[in-house]
Amino acid sequence: MGQLREGALETAAEAPGIDEGACPAVWAGALDRADPYQVIAKIVAHLRRLRLPEAVTFPPDGASGHSDHLAILQVTAAALVCAADPSYLCGDGRPYRADKFYTMIDAQDILQADQDGVADLPTEVGGGVCRAVQWNDWAIPTRQPTDAC
Repeated sequence: MGQLREGALETAAEAPGIDEGACPAVWAGALDRADPYQVIAKIVAHLRRLRLPEAVTFPPDGASGHSDHLAILQVTAAALVCAADPSYLCGDGRPYRADKFYTMIDAQDILQADQDGVADLPTEVGGGVCRAVQWNDWAIPTRQPTDAC
């Protein structure tokens, strides 16, 4: 799965306006066990260097309950706060504040298209089985084009 994630980051980095992936793939499959302070510092350094107007990560349910998805939401949210704090010294030290912070969600049409693929893969969390969560179209407040991904 880590190799798939690295490939996805490389593909995302080829999108117009993105020079590189903003999150290193080194934690793929182990992010929930990584030192959060170390991860946050690395994300802050990327945020301050790239200075992108928007940040996007997984939703609070991790889309499927996957522990890495839950962890990346937590460290990304913390990194956004730290990046805006001038007293948090990391990277070039210049404060950065994202204009917008989004969490990804899967609409019905996306999960329908992936029915035979990733959307149906279960994840074991806390002794239970979680699957991808689908949102009703009326509950999605903002849509971003994903043609480049």
